[in-house]
Amino acid sequence: MRINPLLLLLFLSGQFLFSQNFDLSILTIPDSLTKNSNAVVRYFDTNIELVSQRKMLVKINKAVTILNEKGNSDATLVFHYDKSTKIKK
Repeated sequence: MRINPLLLLLFLSGQFLFSQNFDLSILTIPDSLTKNSNAVVRYFDTNIELVSQRKMLVKINKAVTILNEKGNSDATLVFHYDKSTKIKK
């Protein structure tokens, strides 16, 4: 299967056109989300870039508001990988 580079470029450029600045103040969290909650995921973005047919870059941005000590486990980000996958910070 061959991917049309122009189509891929148009698809990925749309991600930048609709990006927004988010207000991550705790005051903007609705009460319905904080009631009986330990943490609230405020922002989660996955960006996948195809570098070549054998290589891709995956970038993840995540913003979590921890409301109490029980929510500390929600602040972690887990990547599943195998021997053929490299992970860099």
